[in-house]
Amino acid sequence: MQLAPLDNSVVFKKLFRDPEILMTFFKDLTGIQLHLKAENIELEKKFDPPIGLIDIAFDIFAEDPQRRVVVEIQRVYYTYLLDRFTHYHYAAIMELQRNYQRYTPERTVYTIAWLTMKSEEAPFNQGFSVSRHYFESTRGVKGGESPHRMYLINPNYMDQTIPPDVGDWLKLAYESIENPTNPTVNLQRPIFVKATNLIASDTITAAERAAIMDEHEWQEKLQQNAQKERSEGIELGVERERRAVARSMLAKNMASELITELTGLTEAEVLTLQNAQSSSA
Repeated sequence: MQLAPLDNSVVFKKLFRDPEILMTFFKDLTGIQLHLKAENIELEKKFDPPIGLIDIAFDIFAEDPQRRVVVEIQRVYYTYLLDRFTHYHYAAIMELQRNYQRYTPERTVYTIAWLTMKSEEAPFNQGFSVSRHYFESTRGVKGGESPHRMYLINPNYMDQTIPPDVGDWLKLAYESIENPTNPTVNLQRPIFVKATNLIASDTITAAERAAIMDEHEWQEKLQQNAQKERSEGIELGVERERRAVARSMLAKNMASELITELTGLTEAEVLTLQNAQSSSA
């Protein structure tokens, strides 16, 4: 059996719009049983009117009488990811706060971000992380913990600390992306027999394939833009460092020819820095 990749949102949504799949995944992750039917699960859910100035859309949005669940997939790394996920999380909470007499949301909100990219930065380079909001005094006393939770999971960083049931889901995602033609999945659990059947390549419709290809091209452009931003950021940092070194050397009255040779700046750039320092002196 060959699997379609779960780092594609078309495939991802096809899997998690199934109530049994979503309920089992959520229970494995949190230990809590949801009560959902197909009509309780929405794709690309938006609030009308928007919460705040950003008109966001949730990949997977589900509610039962007690809980609101948001599931997002993120393939490309950006420096603002934590801000983005935090915004999604608190927007889902604030929408439940109807007026000043009802500050307490009627449901507990769980935001789950599936990360499928590799990263060197914590918490994105961890298999399973949970955000908890509470107060802590200078004496180390904790209290006032919020019941709402935000989870980050990344199948690229599985280890022995991750609960086995959660590991099964991470393994499914990882195998669908890295080893789709010969995946190793826990088929001893019937839910994963169902899951693999749902995302098997030969069950993907023509319309779904077209959407997958469209998203693939779009994601490639996003990755290229992200790489460009990182490269430009690195180049800007190097340029600033070279100029800082040059200023320090000028302050020590070192010869401009030597500064040019050691920093790689042009004579004109060194002269501009020299004139700027003279003006500010």
